[in-house]
Amino acid sequence: MLRELPALELADLRSDDINLLPAYLHRFDRAQTRRAYKNDLCQFFGADFVNASLVRRVSFLHINEHIAHLEQDNARPSTIKRRVAAIRGFFEWLEAVEVIDKNPAHRKLIRKVRGVATRDKHILFLTREQSDQLLDATSSAGDAAVRDRALIKTLLYCVLRRSEAASMDFEHVRPLGKYWILDLPYTKGGADQYVKIPEIPEDDSRFLIHKDMAQQLASTSSGSCAITNIATSNISPCDDNGTPSDSSDDTFSVDVTVTFNDAPATGTLDLTGEGTASVSVTGLTSPHTFVGVIMDAVVGPINAIATFSDETTCSLTNVNAGTAPASCSCSVIDIVASNISICDDNGTPSIPGDDVFSADITVTFANPPATGNLNLTGDATASVSATGLTTSTSHTFVGLIMPADGTAIALAATFSAIPNCTFGVDSAGTAPDSCSTLGVNDVDKNIISLYPNPATEAINFASITEEYDVTIYNLLGQRVISKTINESNASVNVASLPIGIYLVKINGYNKVFKFVKK
Repeated sequence: MLRELPALELADLRSDDINLLPAYLHRFDRAQTRRAYKNDLCQFFGADFVNASLVRRVSFLHINEHIAHLEQDNARPSTIKRRVAAIRGFFEWLEAVEVIDKNPAHRKLIRKVRGVATRDKHILFLTREQSDQLLDATSSAGDAAVRDRALIKTLLYCVLRRSEAASMDFEHVRPLGKYWILDLPYTKGGADQYVKIPEIPEDDSRFLIHKDMAQQLASTSSGSCAITNIATSNISPCDDNGTPSDSSDDTFSVDVTVTFNDAPATGTLDLTGEGTASVSVTGLTSPHTFVGVIMDAVVGPINAIATFSDETTCSLTNVNAGTAPASCSCSVIDIVASNISICDDNGTPSIPGDDVFSADITVTFANPPATGNLNLTGDATASVSATGLTTSTSHTFVGLIMPADGTAIALAATFSAIPNCTFGVDSAGTAPDSCSTLGVNDVDKNIISLYPNPATEAINFASITEEYDVTIYNLLGQRVISKTINESNASVNVASLPIGIYLVKINGYNKVFKFVKK
């Protein structure tokens, strides 16, 4: 029975009175998938009621911070990847239903989850002898025996789940080029897929059921509609659509040619997959070329599907009809620290505030602009001309000096010619601890501290005995709050700040604080 769907319009989803999670989870058929995605999303948002205002406040920095927290909690890499997939799918849906304008979980904005190990996984499989025993256990004659052997061989040689095999029918066996394939109408995650029927040795009668099935299908479909080929040509370069810092709208155009026999007399020939197009069958001749089909510029094979609308079984899928060009928009992909030195007390072993260390910072990017600078801000600042980049895909800032405070290294990289081509990380590495020790004369001096951290409404400063000017910066180096504090008023309201990581500088005090706004 179909689950009851809520009567919602797209405009309703933008209301703060609507919980977006149930509406999103309705797209999944399996209860197990819905439960897993709901748990992952509730953990990310910290609530089970997620409305439009909440999702619009999320940036890629929050998602990267969530990944960092999962790593700090020693979550398995495979678990982190699953939770990131749940978050990415939710924001892709939000973008599709126009609740948000841009997807903060875009692959080029989110830090990579490294170290997914497979060596601990144990794959169980049947040996050839065990497979023979299983087949020998079926009855030797009759329709039931043919059915049983066909099902067992399909499971064995096409490597299917039981649910996938049980959901198929005879019409799911069809030709694709020179091969025969099995369509999978019910797969994990609900995606349409197919598998190739393996080539079976002619001298082994035990395995001829697949060929017999294919031949029977061919004999019953002779003279009927058939799409025999889908090919592409005239693939254009990538077009950034006037948004050089947004890869999500990068496209290209391509001509798609469909070859067919015995088209139906009514309806349309429809192209779906990576691009969409349609043409009436009236006067249609084979081959037909759809000219200038627009597709997303995401480098990889082009998936093209051609179907006659009034004879939907007359369809063909080509998962590699050509190769799409790569995105042409500027994007900063990652920031990593390496060659982190030990702490240097700067010749003042009793003053921890001037302890520093050096590190190399490598910024990875795609399609950088030809003019302007690549600017690094945060715990370190540096700049390099676009003409002086180390390579076309990365640049390493060598020997940058940063405070030795034992905290995570927070950095952001931005191309000045395309300000929206930016990326920030809250942990490009870890700074070494301070190497200075307070002297006897310093014990009585006030040591300022910041709390709470993370903060939601305000940050407070302890041990304030005089007046200080406080400035708060985001990771892009932009000043967001300035205030004077003193012994009687040592608090700064940060409620209006977006969620993220911020740096706090106190004029006349030789330490930079870092706090998380939640």
